[in-house]
Amino acid sequence: MKSLVTKENTTKFENGTSILKTFSVHHLKSDVLRNMSRANNVPIPEHLEETKQVVVKTYNQLLDKRALRMAVEKGSSFEIQKLWRVIGEAANKLLDDGWYSHVANVQCQTAMQATRLTKSINSIWFLSGKKCTEIVEVPIRSTSFRDIVEYEGSRYLFLLGGFLCLQTFRFVGSANEH
Repeated sequence: MKSLVTKENTTKFENGTSILKTFSVHHLKSDVLRNMSRANNVPIPEHLEETKQVVVKTYNQLLDKRALRMAVEKGSSFEIQKLWRVIGEAANKLLDDGWYSHVANVQCQTAMQATRLTKSINSIWFLSGKKCTEIVEVPIRSTSFRDIVEYEGSRYLFLLGGFLCLQTFRFVGSANEH
């Protein structure tokens, strides 16, 4: 599998320029999901109740910091890998079910740059437009945490410590590398 975040991800020419990659950036509709998970008293049609429960459960799995912290404290790599799979499957399901907005196709050298270029809460990057090859949807969100970046058919979930490959459910890079 190709590296997503390392410096080897770019090809440099003799004159010092490099080939830019195109990354598709998806923002989690976290405000909508958060409100849905908190709205226990809001009546909804009966035929949508099961759908709501599935979406809220999936969203909560994506956010399960407590379980991850406990697995790390135990030092169990098996438990950590199992949890990465749960989080990764939740991210894939939410993306496939439309709970992420495809906001842009960004042309840059690394996935970390793609998340940085699209992480401004006030969307200055969206208004300038010069760093994005294609702006797909106006972003409405409060965080870049748990964005999904797609590159060459693979999906990567942005977490505080780096990226989780959503095909293998393994960490593929550290945010500290760039």
